[in-house]
Amino acid sequence: MRVAVCGLGLIGGSIVKALADSPHEVIAYDPNPWTLRSADSYATTTPDLVGLFDSDLLVVAVPYPHLQTTLEDVAAGGYQGIVTDTGSIKGQPWQWARGRSRYVGSHPMAGKERSGWEAAEKGLFHGRTWVSCLEESTDLDDWTAVTRLALDLGSRVVPLSSAHHDAAVARISHVEHVVAAAVAHLAADPVSQTLAAGSYRDTTRVVASPAQLFDGMVQGNTERLRDEVDRLSGFLSHVSAGLTDDVAERAAVTEWFERAQDSQRRYAQADLETGTMHLHHADLLNLGKQGGWIQYIDKNMVATTKTPHISS
Repeated sequence: MRVAVCGLGLIGGSIVKALADSPHEVIAYDPNPWTLRSADSYATTTPDLVGLFDSDLLVVAVPYPHLQTTLEDVAAGGYQGIVTDTGSIKGQPWQWARGRSRYVGSHPMAGKERSGWEAAEKGLFHGRTWVSCLEESTDLDDWTAVTRLALDLGSRVVPLSSAHHDAAVARISHVEHVVAAAVAHLAADPVSQTLAAGSYRDTTRVVASPAQLFDGMVQGNTERLRDEVDRLSGFLSHVSAGLTDDVAERAAVTEWFERAQDSQRRYAQADLETGTMHLHHADLLNLGKQGGWIQYIDKNMVATTKTPHISS
């Protein structure tokens, strides 16, 4: 397959580096001349977006504030291939591209606190989760092409609708940036910084991400993120109310911690059931809703799957 990549930051650059030794032919574009020259040894480079149009699949890996314009430029240019993007929000891009492009939203869950071509890694996607979005109107062959690319990159692929994806990432990615920033503000004094160890570092790691990254999350997923921040506030209020000398109230907070630990433990210890399935919209979406994923798709369009079974 002839794969084009627009944007050579952490994600786009890692895709280009990973595909350099693959059977795929790769074309790459980035508006930064230095970045484009750096990619010369990994792919055929082009000085403009139109140079990517002679391809089967175009991966748009640009920052969210530039995504709509890029998708519109691709559609206006008459691109005939499949279009996907790699951002952490999928509902809005689907609406922008709907009816104008052969669009399949995707999201590799492989971010880091560092960004740019220098942070890109050939093995970034190995063993990581990649969401391939599937709507009722999505062409299954186009979806399969995007999914095969993700599998070639070493990912496991979760099929989800864009709405289901956006709700989930608000919980497991976007609100974590809020928490990290809040903890960093709490511990801004010199003594706290000197004493800070593993718990602090783990909690605040994503604070090093560019602030514009979080701004992009807010732009495209505002309502869902607000809902999760409100839920988080409720949890914190529950803990605050239990910080008293009353034994029963303190016990309620302890029980709350224990329930969180139990939830984590049950998922970590879940049995994984291996299965096979033909590629149909409803079955794929059901797999994703169960937390399952695709590991391989054979030439007959039969997928090998893994599904976790969590004990009650």
